[in-house]
Amino acid sequence: MKRIKYASLFAAELTHADIEEIVTRAAARNATLGITGILMTSGRLFYQVIEGPDPEIDELFAAIRRDPRHRDILLLAEEATAERAFPDWGMRRVDLGADAEARLRSARELLVEVLSRRHETERLTRTLERAIWYELASALE
Repeated sequence: MKRIKYASLFAAELTHADIEEIVTRAAARNATLGITGILMTSGRLFYQVIEGPDPEIDELFAAIRRDPRHRDILLLAEEATAERAFPDWGMRRVDLGADAEARLRSARELLVEVLSRRHETERLTRTLERAIWYELASALE
C-alpha cells in the first residue's frame, strides 16, 4: 500500500460548491478503488493525502498531475505504508479558509511556505545535478 502527500495551487478560482463537487466525486470513485484520504483547501491552495493500493494510487496521482485545475504540483512524500491514516474516509475535506484561520493558522502558513520554496528547491536541485554530472565527467577524463 502507498501513501502520497502533495500540495498544489488552484489553476483558477474555485468556489466552495466546486470543491464540494470534487470531494463528492472523489469519495465515490475512491470507495470503488480502495483509496482513502483527506483534502485540505485554503485560499487557492490544495494539500492532499491519498492512500491505497500502489497501482491505483499511481494512476490517481498521474490523473491529478494532468488535471487542469491544479498548477505547481509539489510531491511532498511518497511512502509505503502498512496502515492507513484515514481508513474510514474515501475522501474527507478540511477547509482551512477564513472560518478556520484562527485554529489552523500555523498549518496554512506552513503550506504556503512549502509551496513558496518549491522554485528555490528546484533551482538548487538543478545546480546540484550539474555539479554531480560535472564531477562524473571529470572522473571519466
